[in-house]
Amino acid sequence: QTCALPISDGYTLLLTPDSSLVVRPLVTKKAPYDPVTDFAPVAHTGLSAQALAVSADVPARDLREYAAWLKGNPAKASVALPGIGGSMHFFTVMIGQELGVPLQIIPYKGSGPSVTDVAAGHVPATVNPLGTLLSQVKAGKLRLIGVSGTARAQTVPDAPTFTEQGYAKLNIDSWFGIFAPAGTPAELVNRMNTAVVQASRTSAIRERMRSLDLEIQELSPAQLGALVKRDFELWKPVIKQSGFTAED
Repeated sequence: QTCALPISDGYTLLLTPDSSLVVRPLVTKKAPYDPVTDFAPVAHTGLSAQALAVSADVPARDLREYAAWLKGNPAKASVALPGIGGSMHFFTVMIGQELGVPLQIIPYKGSGPSVTDVAAGHVPATVNPLGTLLSQVKAGKLRLIGVSGTARAQTVPDAPTFTEQGYAKLNIDSWFGIFAPAGTPAELVNRMNTAVVQASRTSAIRERMRSLDLEIQELSPAQLGALVKRDFELWKPVIKQSGFTAED
């Protein structure tokens, strides 16, 4: 005889990037789940800045110079991405909209190959999490021309943010979070949130997060839920306007 454990028992958890939770339902014709009503937010587990970088042979050093260069070289308006259908895909769409230059997306199987090809000069630009770009930036093979965040990243203080360049709409970060199934008792959710927050304050976790270029944010379950709702509404019109579906 088998016994099915209740799925909202406090032991069934999901650790996910924002893209899988928030973007996926918007790119499928029949959404497999609702990110707002089907999950109980537990804890935020790290924030990663998103960045636009160009190869060393591209003359642009900021967004306005990049836009001007693209308008003079429309055939070079291609951007290497670690894949399609995720938040970085639609973030790139937003960059093109803000700059007034449609960008051609070149999908790769992961961040590594996309960054390598741009560093080698095969593609002019890439959008990736900041942490995946740092080694090539420090080697002088990539130049950061825009980074998300309200303040400059400590790892690359010379890289300007999108906001300080006048593009506050592009201040969108990627994040990771822990979620439980809807219906999980609030007492269990709060207990798990406390455990995650306490763990994030230890030196070992802080050092590991710093090495991954992930920023720790101590959000309550309610604050994480508000973030999910905000991003879901933010991406909805962008994805709809793009016409992209996962079935394409």
